[in-house]
Amino acid sequence: MNKNKVTIITGGSGGIGKAVAIKLAEEGGKIVIFSRNEEKVKRAVEDIVRKTGNNRIEYILCDLSSFKSIRRAAKEFKERNGRLDVLINNAGMNQLERKITEDGYEMQFQVNYLSQFLLTNLMLDLLIKSTPSRIINVSSAMHKYGKINFGDINFNRGYSKYKAYTQSKLAVIFFTESLSEKLADKGVSVNALHPGLVRTEIGINRENGNGKFIRRLKNPFAIPPEKGCETLVYLACSPEVEKITGKYFIRKKIKRTSNLSHDKEIADKLWQLSVDATGADIII
Repeated sequence: MNKNKVTIITGGSGGIGKAVAIKLAEEGGKIVIFSRNEEKVKRAVEDIVRKTGNNRIEYILCDLSSFKSIRRAAKEFKERNGRLDVLINNAGMNQLERKITEDGYEMQFQVNYLSQFLLTNLMLDLLIKSTPSRIINVSSAMHKYGKINFGDINFNRGYSKYKAYTQSKLAVIFFTESLSEKLADKGVSVNALHPGLVRTEIGINRENGNGKFIRRLKNPFAIPPEKGCETLVYLACSPEVEKITGKYFIRKKIKRTSNLSHDKEIADKLWQLSVDATGADIII
């Protein structure tokens, strides 16, 4: 990695995000972690600096369940930085209980998808200015079981964390493909990936810790974050993928997404819903 490169990683205070931050920091670039938990992210930054010797690691507080927080964080980043080479939309959640955010959207749909949409659009001017640049969106193989429930996007009726999670991860695939088309001549690549079953905190309730038992059950089959981050690091750094855009990767290989994810009518409808929901000022 060019030592002048600047990278944003959402959710970089633990799990896959922190593992990615360590790998990229070893290359000498500047890393800015977006995290909602100041105590945790401070410890992560100190640990990354200690392990890598790179003191160009910073953090900005950002709660992805709040559009206001995302806008404030984006503004703070731009005040500190004149470029952005890599945006890694890594943060995500799997919420057992249905919860509506302060912006009026189901928590998983907002944190896993709408926050990516808004933050990315807020950063597009810097990404275009810094070309060639890259956007990397963490999705999931579970997107293949999802559908966009336009009639009840918040699951006011019949909520299940499975349906909400798969909807949000399918939305990430639609977003990746749509944005890659819109940025085709701008020098900014956009790709998505499935990191695998990784040993992380995802699935644990933010407030009460529900889900710890499920995590203990899956951990024997899960890979460590240091392994789960490999495809993310590959997409962030490898010259092999510099010209590749609009694709979905598993274990550094391009894989086909669900048949539904190629429906242009759904893609356009979701894009407009996302613009309306976030109030994003699209600059492309």
